[in-house]
Amino acid sequence: MADLKISQMTEATTVGGTDLMEVVQSGSNFKAKLSTLATFLASFITKASIGLGSVDNVQQLPMSYLDTDGALAANSDTRVASQKAVKAYADALIAANDAMVFKGSTDCSASPNYPAADRGHTYRVSVAGKIGGASGIVVEAGDMFICLTDGTAAGAQAAVGSAWSVIQTNLDGAVIGPASATSGNLATFSGTTGKLIQDSGKVVSTDGTLSGNSDNNVPTEKAVKTYAVPKTGGAMSGALQIALSPSTGWALDTSNNATGSVANGSNFALPDKSGLVIVNSGANGDCAAYLVGAAGVVLLGSTLGTFVAPTTTPASGKSSIAWSGSHYTLYNNTGGAVTYNLGLWQNRAAA
Repeated sequence: MADLKISQMTEATTVGGTDLMEVVQSGSNFKAKLSTLATFLASFITKASIGLGSVDNVQQLPMSYLDTDGALAANSDTRVASQKAVKAYADALIAANDAMVFKGSTDCSASPNYPAADRGHTYRVSVAGKIGGASGIVVEAGDMFICLTDGTAAGAQAAVGSAWSVIQTNLDGAVIGPASATSGNLATFSGTTGKLIQDSGKVVSTDGTLSGNSDNNVPTEKAVKTYAVPKTGGAMSGALQIALSPSTGWALDTSNNATGSVANGSNFALPDKSGLVIVNSGANGDCAAYLVGAAGVVLLGSTLGTFVAPTTTPASGKSSIAWSGSHYTLYNNTGGAVTYNLGLWQNRAAA
């Protein structure tokens, strides 16, 4: 067979594994089946050897199938949205429907301002304090604050507080009542539900003199006791009944109702009332009883006799109660200063 150039050879329309081709091996010409050559090439050519090492053995997506439209307007089962397109679509959908979006936790111990936010942005209080600055709303750990208005700027309660709603999750200490109340006033129920309170207008009073004489003041126990225990004037309606065993103590104790020291030759004016006067001398313990009324005085008796019949000038060593012309008066002429204890039983408001 004469030598021919490749261009002079007849073209084979088909080839098979048993067809032969010429190969040069170690400087010599050999024939090789195409099937042998194919096996060789399969072992020699890999994905890595031709730069396709990162390609999986799966069907590859044509770029024409990738959809980058953030609105996903095609709404197609034959297009695949990119990550950016999916994010843009989801963010727009959340914003359009004012969905609550958790933005994180806030430490309110230092009274921070509200953050810049859009409608639906939600924050959780991690540490109790105030939100909205020093004049903001008191919040507890676990409470939430939610933005109500798109494009709300960061700021304090006075500036942007109306664009936020604070949700209290811990209702301990929560009060449902009026918008404001007077400090110190007592709270009372409003209505019959037992769930609403109101400012009663009543204030707790510690005034032991009860000088206000007001229905809007509620005296404390101590104030009542301070007023009632030492009181000698005023009037009582109804019968006074004292149930006390004689072995326990005296039903009425006026031992602390003292005049103070009355100097010798001096006197002590009694209240301008009428009734029974029980007087005791701190010098010798003598006890006497006088009836006083209508400018008259009657000695009922004296245990030691140092109290004498009514006179403004008792003898030396004596004491007496008498009408001075304007007052019932206790006179001391015992020779020294004396402190007297008085028990006054009034049955008429005038002398």
